[in-house]
Amino acid sequence: MIWVITMDLDGVKIQNYLYHFLREMDDLYSLANKDIMFLFYDPDINNAKALLKMGANKVYFVNPEYNYEEIEDGKIVLVNLDAFKLDKIKSESVDLICGLEILEHINNLKVFFDEIKRIIRPSGDIELHGSPMWTCHFGHHLWIENKYIFYEESNPFEPWEHLLYDSQEDMKNALVQKGLPEYDCSEIVRWIYDPVEISRHSPSEIIEAATGVPAGAEKGAISKSSSALFETYKKDSWLYIFKRYYDRTEINEHFNSAMSKYSENDLKTFKLVLKMKKLKEESSSPQKIVLPEMTSDIEDIIVPFNNKYNVANLNVLNLSGYQSELITKVFMAFGAKSVTSISPTLVNESCEYDGNVKAYKMYFEDFDIENCKFDIVFGINALNNISNINTFCAKLKKVTDITAGIYLSGFMPYTSPCGHLIYTDDHRFIDETNPLEYWQHLSIPNREAFEKVLQDKNIKPNEIKYILDTYYDKLSVVKLSPTEIEEKFKSYMNLHMYRIYKYLPKNEYYEKALQKYSEDDLNIERIIISSDFPILYWLDELDLDEYLQNSLSDINLKYKLAGKRVLNISPYINYMITDGLESLRAAEVVSLSSHYSGYELRGGKNARRVNQDIEDLENLTGKFDIIYGLDVLEHVKDVKKFYENLRDLVKDDGIICLQGSPLWPSDNGHNCTLALDCGILKTGEGSPCLEPWEHLGYDSKQELKEAMIKKNFTENDAQKVSDFIFDSNEINRKSYVDFIDVLNEVEGVYYGSKKILHYSEENEFYQKANEKYTHEELRTKELKLYIRKKLS
Repeated sequence: MIWVITMDLDGVKIQNYLYHFLREMDDLYSLANKDIMFLFYDPDINNAKALLKMGANKVYFVNPEYNYEEIEDGKIVLVNLDAFKLDKIKSESVDLICGLEILEHINNLKVFFDEIKRIIRPSGDIELHGSPMWTCHFGHHLWIENKYIFYEESNPFEPWEHLLYDSQEDMKNALVQKGLPEYDCSEIVRWIYDPVEISRHSPSEIIEAATGVPAGAEKGAISKSSSALFETYKKDSWLYIFKRYYDRTEINEHFNSAMSKYSENDLKTFKLVLKMKKLKEESSSPQKIVLPEMTSDIEDIIVPFNNKYNVANLNVLNLSGYQSELITKVFMAFGAKSVTSISPTLVNESCEYDGNVKAYKMYFEDFDIENCKFDIVFGINALNNISNINTFCAKLKKVTDITAGIYLSGFMPYTSPCGHLIYTDDHRFIDETNPLEYWQHLSIPNREAFEKVLQDKNIKPNEIKYILDTYYDKLSVVKLSPTEIEEKFKSYMNLHMYRIYKYLPKNEYYEKALQKYSEDDLNIERIIISSDFPILYWLDELDLDEYLQNSLSDINLKYKLAGKRVLNISPYINYMITDGLESLRAAEVVSLSSHYSGYELRGGKNARRVNQDIEDLENLTGKFDIIYGLDVLEHVKDVKKFYENLRDLVKDDGIICLQGSPLWPSDNGHNCTLALDCGILKTGEGSPCLEPWEHLGYDSKQELKEAMIKKNFTENDAQKVSDFIFDSNEINRKSYVDFIDVLNEVEGVYYGSKKILHYSEENEFYQKANEKYTHEELRTKELKLYIRKKLS
């Protein structure tokens, strides 16, 4: 007997996993007011009605059991899957085509893909899922209730065995030899080879049919993790993205035999997801892009931006407040059709480089916008160069629309701790040379009072004039809070705001500012105005490696992230961990270490990004259900202060989950990931290389450097590595014993720990290190800590 869990959707009952699929489609593409084609093998009409309940305008429900028929006052159209002749459906009339467990049921692939390409609107989306694939270890879809089931022990075949037989007769004979009753053998073969039930296409054949790219031909972009393979194609004005989910079943002799017919990727793929979209304009043959040299703060934003929006053959409006000429050159290198740069801080006056590039030194509000239309609007540090937001937004609305890619950032909003934007030769608004206290500028009523404050601080007269001119003249910070800025933008266009926080010690000026501004506004360091928020995926839709996905899944399994407030203090790949925590439906993720800039183009709406060192945790506000840090312990400077901060931030019934890897005394605990001439610094393999524990074997930088040069490292690499190992403040050089000893000194907590040991072969460096560290310390590569408060 099969138990089916159902969900009630406003009176319509559907299967639980279908409900989650449709909710995912709504998150990805928004179902409201759209004409949708839904392909699903279960014929229950409720499957189509559910889409109407979720806001769809019209539903074409495709299933083998139906002929073409309109029901529900024409809101639902039943379509036969097998024929898949959609003559009655007009070309370019469907907004979204989605299918669950459907790719393995399509027989005539060419007709199928030709038809869905015909009926989808140019701005529409296609997403189709297939599971399991014929070539995976149980891909025959056998289902004879209470007797033989393809994914249980009652499956009469071993993994991949069904692929070995060239005919139905061969398969039946093999089953007879296994001792099964002859009637059952006939029934199993009949089921597996039913002409309707499954199509028996491999994933590669499906991909080839969709794209028209032969399996052996050169592919587009490919990325791979331990659990999935991503393939991207651009052909004939279409973008195709495939994701193959890998099966972890242990390979056997049947797998090896099937390799003569199918690729390894096909044999390991048990699920396939296909996303298709019509491109705006067919791109020419791909050419290698040569970008001008950029600083990392620009590159980390503009490269992900182009990856997302693809500016090739588009008209770009560049409103960057600095490095405008460089950013223009980058966009032209990406293949932009034209770039128009407008900024009051441009080095050059109004000029025209050629017909495709123009630059104007002025405020955007003063620009003549007649006959201008832009596909892309981009500006780093643009928001603080706007003299009038209402005029700016009104003009922006005339030159673009919500379908454009829009990215406008602003550093230090007016209400932030240092939002007065003072920056002179002697005083900077972001460090200890700031002549004002945090938030003090918000208490100064006018120019005369500001001048008096600066005079009392013994600021030079010429510097005072510059500061006052910067603060009060036209080129000044926009004297609005982030909330006020967002409201003004939204009154013109449906734009979104990312808020990046920095929590500094509160003072009397903060308390006074709270009378006018919200706590949220006072702690925002910078903002980004964007045309859209990135999609919030489920965990298995993210491109995470197996280690990271398993780590997040383990935390979720133990502590249930859904609805929880989570603090992410992981120093590396922080944005990916935040994506993962959000995908597991945490109510809010406060994410530290957000100095990395590319994160502004990632993540969902529940992430609060904080540009804060882990040493400054005491300034965070609010309590957390879960505090999570991956690869964090080995980078903490003041370990006791770190523990005590976390203890004070976690709820009474909350949990602190910390991990460190690799630890300093382990075989490659130097943790050096610098960019080197030799590539990645390896331990114990390749040439040149460092041996296990070799970082512990020298008493000085010079000794290590000389040893590395003898191993054929370049002098540059040897110097960089030895400097890092002996001097870098990015690592703390502690063993698991140190972390536990310090934790034992912290009051009010109890904990559990888990050590993961690694057994590299002992060598001369191990023997020397053993004089200082125990065998267990030298073998412990990873430490996990689970910390809770002691409740009185």
